[in-house]
Amino acid sequence: MLPTPVEEAIRGMAEDRTSGASKLARLAVDTMGLAIVNAKGRPDPKELAEVARRISEAQPAMAIVHNVAQLVARLVSEGLDPKAVLLEIRTELDRARERIARTFLKVVPPHATIVTLSYSDNVLEAIKMAHGRGHVNRAYVLESGPLFEGRTMANALSDAGVPASAGDRKKPFYVACETLKFDARYDAGTWPGSRNSEATNPTFEITPAELVTTIVTERGTYGPEVVRTMLSPGREPRRPAAAES
Repeated sequence: MLPTPVEEAIRGMAEDRTSGASKLARLAVDTMGLAIVNAKGRPDPKELAEVARRISEAQPAMAIVHNVAQLVARLVSEGLDPKAVLLEIRTELDRARERIARTFLKVVPPHATIVTLSYSDNVLEAIKMAHGRGHVNRAYVLESGPLFEGRTMANALSDAGVPASAGDRKKPFYVACETLKFDARYDAGTWPGSRNSEATNPTFEITPAELVTTIVTERGTYGPEVVRTMLSPGREPRRPAAAES
């Protein structure tokens, strides 16, 4: 049993169905920090690893949540100062958004029309920056039921002066995310948010890799096949599925 404040924080993350991945990543770091504070700044590495495991289970479809929690646990277990680790990861998360937006400027075509789905802090920042530089004329936002996060996205874009409405114009498809969202644990068929998974989350969907033009990150741009190659060594070999009769 973890300390009560830590248990409550993890429970809150598990019940969160509205926050985006970037916010959940910050909550994961805060929860790891709470565990460190409860241990008076000297956490037992095994206990901290257990906190990281529980945080990952709270949001199994969010790769960035798993990655940041495991990163904190690993760095602390290697002897690094826990406060310095938390500060460094929080700083990296804060800087990543602007870096992603600046990278997006390198690939967005002039006078672009953007089609986006749901809500993302990274996508919002990228579109706002591109619009401010004169690269984006309009954004079409799909509402994304059942929670309709797209409405929040449309409002945020409108507040930033970006004309936003709904539609589909067969434009290039860009993904804007931190590299901490890359997840070597799963492929499209085994990811907890997929329809083939037992832990299906109906608020997620999978975009086929062949529809993705470029993945824009704080470290640069990557094609889907490059990311697939990068992540494949981290996956355990899986037995082929039995043929259906």
